[in-house]
Amino acid sequence: MRVRLTIAIVKTTAEYVQDTPKALAIAPAMFLIVLFSLTLQVFAVVYIWTSGRLRKGSEDQIIPIANIELGPGQGLALFFMTIFFYWTSYFYVDLPKMLISGSTCIWYWSDDGEEKDKSVDTSVDRTMRYNIGSVAMGSLLRA
Repeated sequence: MRVRLTIAIVKTTAEYVQDTPKALAIAPAMFLIVLFSLTLQVFAVVYIWTSGRLRKGSEDQIIPIANIELGPGQGLALFFMTIFFYWTSYFYVDLPKMLISGSTCIWYWSDDGEEKDKSVDTSVDRTMRYNIGSVAMGSLLRA
């Protein structure tokens, strides 16, 4: 019984991928978005970190690098950047799940071929209109 169920699931998955090739574009698109976001976050953290005061190290210090003394708000800013990093990381993991699951539901329950062709577009539209807040809140709770 389990083997038949597994075969049926694999067949249905193959039909979905064959009918909606746009679903395969979600992962590369999210990769580019994540790469851009992480680049901005790294620049922000480096800016916050290096905007502190330079303090000369002690004489017995082995590494010839000056220490950076953070200001009162900089530690808090780095703390919030850490939370923001985790939040956006979970968000970028959860958003493709929402898009693909919405697309799969639309594809599975539709009868006509035109609606199956536009299942990814409809899923993106519905997710961005109605469910983006749920994805963001769930990501925040996970972070």
